[in-house]
Amino acid sequence: MKKFLSILLFGFATFGLFSQTTEDHDSDKEKCAQVIYLEDNSEIKIINPVETEYLVQIYNLTGIIVKQVENVKPEVSKINVSELIKGIYLVKITPVPNLPSATFKVVIR
Repeated sequence: MKKFLSILLFGFATFGLFSQTTEDHDSDKEKCAQVIYLEDNSEIKIINPVETEYLVQIYNLTGIIVKQVENVKPEVSKINVSELIKGIYLVKITPVPNLPSATFKVVIR
């Protein structure tokens, strides 16, 4: 049961693109990227506070890139995933070369 719960919680977690430690947790949330699957219109919504364009790669669970979008604009972006079949995917966000990336688990229904 614990293993299932940790997998379920992982899907809703947000990860910071940069490892920063501060005492103000509200400001940390503003620096974190979020990936949300919008089931209504088959899109992935990416909320990314990084002020540069970034690369988005979507992998299936066998590690194959099934979709890649370059030069995604900062702030809030939507990526159409209607051509992907139902399943679990990993969404990797890379700001620019030589900066840390963040990976998110997304379930497409």
